[in-house]
Parts: sequence; C-alpha cells; structure tokens
Amino acid sequence: MSEKTPTVPELLDALRGALKDRALQFSRVGGEIALVIVGHEPPDHTVRLSKRGVVEIVEGKAKAPIATIGIKPSALAWLIEGTLDVERAFEKRRLAVEGDVAALGRFAECFRPSGSILDVRRSKG
Repeated sequence: MSEKTPTVPELLDALRGALKDRALQFSRVGGEIALVIVGHEPPDHTVRLSKRGVVEIVEGKAKAPIATIGIKPSALAWLIEGTLDVERAFEKRRLAVEGDVAALGRFAECFRPSGSILDVRRSKG
C-alpha cells in the first residue's frame, strides 16, 4: 500500500483479497470478529468463516463475536500489509479490543506472508 492511507472501501477490498485463500488460518481465530472501523460510516463489519469455508467480510454487527476490534484506517492498512505493531497501535490509540484479546494476535497471523521465517520456525518446533 502507498504512503497515503487508502479509503475504507479500498481497505475492505484489500482485506477481502488478503483473506481470500486464508480460510485455514482464519479458522484458528476461533470465531467471528467484529471489526469496528473508527471514523467510517457504517463502522461495523463482521469477519467470519462461511458455511462454504470461505472468509467473508460483511457489513453489519457480528452476532456472536469472539472479539470486537476497534481500528483506525491506518492501523487496518498495516494489519492487511502484515506490518501492524499491535503494542504501538494500542499505545497510539489506533486499536482497541474487547473480548478474547488473543484472537487479535491469531487474526493478525492471517496476514503474515506464507513461508516467512516465523512459519519455518513454527514447522520445525
């Protein structure tokens, strides 16, 4: 992504693209994610695994989220890129989580490129 933060519709398209073939990784999150995009109308989106085994991002509140993630567009861009520094995003108030905080980490793992050094270390362990 460029230095300028994309628009929220562009970010949602990028999110869909990034998760397109990541159903297995997303299944490890443990449930649906309520994504609240700060400063965007409508702010509520749900990230879930469909009955067909496809990750969906749909507009509207999640029915039974494992976690609710409030996120600013800039942090969403970093999440999609796989470069989000979660601790710093919390400190800068670009990110908030209610519910299963560990689900955020599992969700963020969906965006880490396959074959990264972390995947290699994990497979050896």
